[in-house]
Amino acid sequence: MKIIFMVKVKNMSKPLDAGVSELRRSFSVLSKAAEEGASSPHFLLLFYAVECGLKARILRKFNKWKLSHINKDVIDIYTHDLSYLAKKAGITVEATGLHLKRSKSLTIEIEKVHEAWRYGIEIAGEDQKKVVKYLKKLQQRIKRGVY
Repeated sequence: MKIIFMVKVKNMSKPLDAGVSELRRSFSVLSKAAEEGASSPHFLLLFYAVECGLKARILRKFNKWKLSHINKDVIDIYTHDLSYLAKKAGITVEATGLHLKRSKSLTIEIEKVHEAWRYGIEIAGEDQKKVVKYLKKLQQRIKRGVY
């Protein structure tokens, strides 16, 4: 399946304003695509699926319909920190420090995992398994609570 999209945005510094239905759809589509493999690109899709699902759940929890309707002084809705978003969504699944493969002393937090996968930085084997397991747990909790 080939997906082509174009977005014309006047002010590039302003994030796109997604709604609940768009976030839910993205959660479903990205989750399905992530299941088609077990490599960094698939894990990256899983990360973004979970992020969209958590944001949809937060919107519904606060009876809002778009990301821009969330007061950014109360919730940083545009963050990639899944632990923070999960907490705000009312989901508790803890993640521990993860190690980059190139050095056991160099650690990254969950909000940076998508960057590691996007830029081709390998995560230590056992830690990658842990983060994928964490993402899948979040994904399952989102499925039960959003749909």
